Amino acid sequence: MGGRRDRLFQTSGFGSLLSRIPVWQGVLVLGYHRIGDPRASPYDPDLYSSTPDGFAGQLDLLARHVEIVPPSAVPELLDRRGRHVAITFDDGYRDNFEHALPALEARGLPAAFFLSTGFLDAPRVAWWDEIAWMAGRATAPAVPADRWFGAPVDLRSHDAAAALTARFKQLPGEETTAYLDYLAGATGAGRAPRNAAAELWMSWDMVRELRGRGMEIGGHTVDHPVLARLAADAQHRQVDDCIRRLEEEIGERVTLFSYPVGTPDAFGAETRRCVRQAGIEAAFALAGGYARRGRTDPLAIPRTAIHHSMSDAQVQARVALPSVYARW
Repeated sequence: MGGRRDRLFQTSGFGSLLSRIPVWQGVLVLGYHRIGDPRASPYDPDLYSSTPDGFAGQLDLLARHVEIVPPSAVPELLDRRGRHVAITFDDGYRDNFEHALPALEARGLPAAFFLSTGFLDAPRVAWWDEIAWMAGRATAPAVPADRWFGAPVDLRSHDAAAALTARFKQLPGEETTAYLDYLAGATGAGRAPRNAAAELWMSWDMVRELRGRGMEIGGHTVDHPVLARLAADAQHRQVDDCIRRLEEEIGERVTLFSYPVGTPDAFGAETRRCVRQAGIEAAFALAGGYARRGRTDPLAIPRTAIHHSMSDAQVQARVALPSVYARW
């Protein structure tokens, strides 16, 4: 379905095509993660949204053809017509500060950065990055079929890290540490050294500078668990402690949040209760779609992920026709 329409964007010219497309009602929220070159990293390549040059080009495109709005304004814009787009980043990677912030600031564009505070307080390799790190350094040919897997996982496959990560996301929260320990042995790679994360995450000084330079700051839990896999009290701790640390460090109330993983099964009614009680006014998912009045829960605002594998035409299509493309 997408290929033929993407080629239409490539051949017809985005600017001229967008000028003929009616404005929509609602807000398209774009979800980014890392900005950099996935080929130069030992960690999860799927977390890269764009190269620095690619991101700058996307911002130039957006600045010319849509109105970029602060993510905090999304709830009040749901019933307005226009080409409203909000930009968000998850996790708190340092490359957001080094590459995304200068590009945004140079164009006078706002964005929100959702931070997992535990990675800033005690830098370590996040579970998804550690799984990719172990898969990339595996000395074993496969992870065998056992209590964790119904069939062997071929570690020589390009999809090995994705398969191991998908299994993590299904596990009850109390089993995830045991699972990572198991993978360390089953792959032969061991656990990632703690000092490998020294330069991965922003510092709190960087976070304060983000805020001081006009960006918005939101919560993304302490340790980035899949919240729906935790008991209610553990969910509350992940949300409450995250918001408390952010407010301590930036000196102001925090009302924005994004759910780790962000798929419909990654958060539920109890999770929404947690963020509501924490004073959150807008919380963001990450499973495609765009926000519209009457179809959007302000505590489950849809976002469309941007991935480094997308062509310029695919990014353009999601912006020009969110009702068609942004739900992917």
